Amino acid sequence: MLLKLQASLLLNDETGGPIAPLALNVMTAEKVFSTYTQDAKRGDTHLEELANRINYIEEQPFKRPLVHTIDREGDSVELMRAMKGRRWLVRCRSNSHVTYQNTSIRVDNLANQLDVTHAGYWWHVWHVF
Repeated sequence: MLLKLQASLLLNDETGGPIAPLALNVMTAEKVFSTYTQDAKRGDTHLEELANRINYIEEQPFKRPLVHTIDREGDSVELMRAMKGRRWLVRCRSNSHVTYQNTSIRVDNLANQLDVTHAGYWWHVWHVF
């Protein structure tokens, strides 16, 4: 039997260590068992389910802002558009292109232009497929 686990974990912003699981799904060939919804559909794509899970997590009463950290499987314009208004970090393919300031640019070139500093006081949510 093939099982797939989808998990969202709350991580400490300073150490990266886990604090708690926020949402878990186990997907079998027949059904999705979920800790956060009874409406999980077997036919949803990974990214559709992830967008639903992120919306659920964002509705919870956290005292600090959340940053959703998503692995390369989340390198999708559709998901990035669904994340509008959210704080997120996606590990992209280096040769992917985005439009930035009305110009098409490779994400690795854009990343090298950004000035990034650690601000603290964020909780990170790591999404695993």
